[in-house]
Amino acid sequence: LFDALYEAGKQSGQGTSDDLNGYKPEGIARLDSTTRYGRRCSAAVAHLKPALRRPNLTLQTRALSRKLIIKNSRALGVEYEVNGQLARAFAAKEVIVSCGAIKSPHLLMLSG
Repeated sequence: LFDALYEAGKQSGQGTSDDLNGYKPEGIARLDSTTRYGRRCSAAVAHLKPALRRPNLTLQTRALSRKLIIKNSRALGVEYEVNGQLARAFAAKEVIVSCGAIKSPHLLMLSG
């Protein structure tokens, strides 16, 4: 059904877009959505839930990162606070900082 609508929009001059996140978001386009087993779902259901079964992943909720643990210019882990208590988590291979556009640089600044 979408393909027919897309073609009709193209032929009528309505305009089309191959990527609503691209340089030209105007026009008829297919919306990006996260799906699993053919049904819409959240990113957590599609990506996080399956990863939680991995033995090398621990998810700590309601935690506030205080600083990265750095030694010899290498990030080894993170110091964080949960329920008013400081804790540390160390990575076996790599530390991935993913706190968003504002908080990632903030965490790096707190870490020295």
